[in-house]
Amino acid sequence: MASQGSEFYGFTNGFGPNTASPTQFNIDMNKYVSYVGWTTNFPAVRSQIIPSVSGGLDEYGNAKFAFDFTTHEVPIGTVQGPAWYTWIIMTGGTGGGIQQSIAYTTDGNPNSLTTLYMDSTIYNNTFTYTGTTIPVGTYRVYTTWASTPFRIDNSMTNIFFKGDTISF
Repeated sequence: MASQGSEFYGFTNGFGPNTASPTQFNIDMNKYVSYVGWTTNFPAVRSQIIPSVSGGLDEYGNAKFAFDFTTHEVPIGTVQGPAWYTWIIMTGGTGGGIQQSIAYTTDGNPNSLTTLYMDSTIYNNTFTYTGTTIPVGTYRVYTTWASTPFRIDNSMTNIFFKGDTISF
């Protein structure tokens, strides 16, 4: 990514994307998402269902709510060692709202979720993705980055995440 003119090399490299400049945030996030090392140097980009209506249970027995992504499992060993996790969600997927919190568990039980609040300095920015890694569109970024307790080790347990709170 450095060769492409970005100073942001991903959330594992000590600092986040430029949130002071919307233009630079857009550049940084486009380069990050388009990184060619997904699946070879880092785990593959994963996707999850975001229902547009509330009701019923997802495949793990958790309630489905409109615009909150359903329970997502990160199987043991998907990520080697402690890591921060990042969600890049199309603004239409949240109905134009903001995913203020995401629930998670590291005990392997998809029904014992704890709320984790996302960093507003990052999610208050949007970027328009123009590459081919994910669909073209406008996105917000949500991440556990910079919070040491949420640098989660996936080597010994399945981790589960689920959309928790959307604000409009």
